[in-house]
Parts: sequence; structure tokens; C-alpha cells
Amino acid sequence: MGYFKKEFILGDYESVRDFAAQKGIKYNGYFAEKTKGWAEEKRARQEQKQSKIIEKTIEKIAKRSLIEMWLIPMQKES
Repeated sequence: MGYFKKEFILGDYESVRDFAAQKGIKYNGYFAEKTKGWAEEKRARQEQKQSKIIEKTIEKIAKRSLIEMWLIPMQKES
């Protein structure tokens, strides 16, 4: 992955046009052609990242629930 592409995908840019403006790059037909598909890759990566966050959160909640299920009966026995 090229440096600019990687920076765009991992960075906090609204769009390829926004990225070009912030980097002082002239947004023209050539630039648009060379960056074709970047926005879709960025969106896919963000969706994948969000899915992983949700998955990890669900795992933590499930583990906490299991621990509580075991601790509550143990506390009642004491």
C-alpha cells in the first residue's frame, strides 16, 4: 500500500477530496483516477474495525455475566 493511500485509509479524513485539500494536493482528474477505490477501502476497514469492537464488547459482557452467575450462588451459600 502506498504511503498516501495508507495515510488516507488510516487517517481521519472525510473524503479523498478532503485528504487532497489537507495535504495541499490539487484534486483533478489524474488524482481522482489514482485514488479510485480508496474511499470504499476506508469504509470497509472502518466497518471491519467496528465489527471487531462490537465482538470484543459482547465477549466481555458474556464473560462478566458468566462470572456473576457463578459468584452470586457462591455468595448465597456463604
